[in-house]
Amino acid sequence: MNATFRPACRPLATVVLALLLGACGSPVNQENFDRIRNGMTQQDVEAILGGPTESSSASFGGLSGGAATWKSRDATITVQFVNGEVQFKQFQRGAQDD
Repeated sequence: MNATFRPACRPLATVVLALLLGACGSPVNQENFDRIRNGMTQQDVEAILGGPTESSSASFGGLSGGAATWKSRDATITVQFVNGEVQFKQFQRGAQDD
C-alpha cells in the first residue's frame, strides 16, 4: 500500500509546493517600502519592487516629475519622482480601488 501511495502523492505534492511558492508574497509590502529612500532613481526602486502597475510623467522647462504606483491584493505603494529621484513615497494597506 505504501508503494502505490507515494507515486500517487507526487503530483499532489508538486501542486502544493507550487502554490506555496507562488504565495510567498508580493514585493509590494512594508519591508520593501522601508527600503526605498529619497534620492533613489526609479531604476533603483524597480530593482526592489519590479515594474510599476501604473506610472505617469511630465516635464516643464528643466524640471521633470512623475509618479509610479505598485499594487497588490494587500497593499499599494506610490512613489513620486522629481528629476528622476524619489522625493515622496506612500504605503497603503488593503486593496485600493480607483
